[in-house]
Amino acid sequence: MACFLGAVIYTPFFYFGVKLAEKHKVNSIFALGIIISLASLAMCFCVIFLNGFFFNNSHNYGASILNIYPKTFLLGTIISVVILVKDYIKRQDEHLISGENETLKKDSLSKFMQQLPHDMRGELYCLEKDDHYLKVHTAKGSHMILMRMKDAVILLESYKGLQVHRSWWVAEDAVERAVRDGRKTWLELACGIKIPVSRTYFKEVKRRNLL
Repeated sequence: MACFLGAVIYTPFFYFGVKLAEKHKVNSIFALGIIISLASLAMCFCVIFLNGFFFNNSHNYGASILNIYPKTFLLGTIISVVILVKDYIKRQDEHLISGENETLKKDSLSKFMQQLPHDMRGELYCLEKDDHYLKVHTAKGSHMILMRMKDAVILLESYKGLQVHRSWWVAEDAVERAVRDGRKTWLELACGIKIPVSRTYFKEVKRRNLL
């Protein structure tokens, strides 16, 4: 019961207290001490109240607080340590997943770039379909390779880009702005290339905030 009550009281104190401390740039150790102290005091009053309510015990509140507070402070410290450890593990997992995704992204791009001559392996802008060939546009120029668009899209699945037309794939970071003219939409790249957006891919382009 004490552990359950402790979790109910300390958890919101901890999370809201940490957010408040971060907002006002308070020293983390000092803030944690204040959070535990206040939460332990609230816990102390709850214990005294529940003890009196369920067991009809009358208390000298001053003496009861002096007796119970060290115990609730210890409980609060333990709960805070558990919360901190869980939060640390969660952050490490997120960092690991992020690192794995970044590695996968680099590997897929590296594998694709191996199709190009060394002097053409710059920042990837877009892919342009030309029958069974692809014209690869990079920061170092353009080069034709023998590859189907759908194979290139699969290979670059982990890279931050998308197909916007049956004949075009674009890297999101290369898009400078969108241009609308009635029902027609283009994505204009920093290098000056204008890429049409077809109705088939319009919703996905909009979902990625490229319009």
